[in-house]
Amino acid sequence: MHIFLLICVLFCVCNGFLLDDKTQPPTSSVTLLTEEHYKFVMQFVIQERQSRVQLEEHTKQLKQELVTTKTELTTELNNLKQCGFAPDLKNNTDSIQKEFDTLKSDYNALKAKNNETSQRALLSVITKRGTTTDGNIFPFKSVVVSDGISDLSSINNSGIFTCENDGFYLVSFFISFNSHGGFAQLYQNADMAARVTIGDGYNTKTQSLCIILKLKIGDTLSVKALHGDVYTWGFLDCILSFLQVK
Repeated sequence: MHIFLLICVLFCVCNGFLLDDKTQPPTSSVTLLTEEHYKFVMQFVIQERQSRVQLEEHTKQLKQELVTTKTELTTELNNLKQCGFAPDLKNNTDSIQKEFDTLKSDYNALKAKNNETSQRALLSVITKRGTTTDGNIFPFKSVVVSDGISDLSSINNSGIFTCENDGFYLVSFFISFNSHGGFAQLYQNADMAARVTIGDGYNTKTQSLCIILKLKIGDTLSVKALHGDVYTWGFLDCILSFLQVK
């Protein structure tokens, strides 16, 4: 059909064929199709037809190969079923899948546990050497180590720890001092949680305290001097630590 239409177009463009040398070509401004152009077009049409035939043959060959492959696979599957391998293969596959699911579940549990552990808060701070007057907070403001705490402004400004995550916290401190009497008291918010006693005399002494407290977000912890001014040696002789254990 395409070739027929092409020939019709060529006939119209060429304004017919010359019958002999007496027939004069019509006078026209339209460029006539030369013999070279005609040969080129015909050659293009022939090549296009050949390419189409080759494509059809290749498609037919691929279709036949697909049918052959499908037949072979069906035959192999039937052979496996007859030999009894197919149920074993399915059972093995199910067993491997179960083991994989178990390992994946264990991995996810460990990953969640690791994420939970990595997000726990910890902090150690020290105080400067000097006297903390009765009723005031020991200035534990210099951070030694910190992790899992986003805002340290309360510690840096006033020596007060502010809880950012609910949980159980191990709280400890030791203080080296040279004072006559009094207490170093640990406060959770406005309530006393624990305290150490500063004995009589002005010899240098060290007192320590360790306790586990349950804290909520926004709870505060601080250490205050009570019943007398307390002179501390500060720095590495006075350290306050917090560790979220759960």
